[in-house]
Amino acid sequence: MAQYDIHALGAPRNAPRRFPATYVVDLQASLYAHLPTRLVAPLVPASVHGKPFERINPIIELDGRSYVLVIQQSVGLTTRDLGPVVGSAAGQADAIKDALDLLLLGI
Repeated sequence: MAQYDIHALGAPRNAPRRFPATYVVDLQASLYAHLPTRLVAPLVPASVHGKPFERINPIIELDGRSYVLVIQQSVGLTTRDLGPVVGSAAGQADAIKDALDLLLLGI
């Protein structure tokens, strides 16, 4: 597992029922890949999400579709709850880091 991997998501046991996504982005540093949990944020289809908060909700492209990365709904999931890797958001790493900084630090 690598930071910024996009995973398919089935119906994880520990995810909140309102968890709106079928894909998640792994936000956790690869340095901690040995841990049994990962910090992930949902990818919600842009057509469903509506207008995102531009600075904390980067747009991620996957298979020709636009998704909103909903950083403010990040959650820890066990690695067992993550499906296969279906893509990477590494090309948006700077936007994702900026969104995390804004959400967590206000800058």
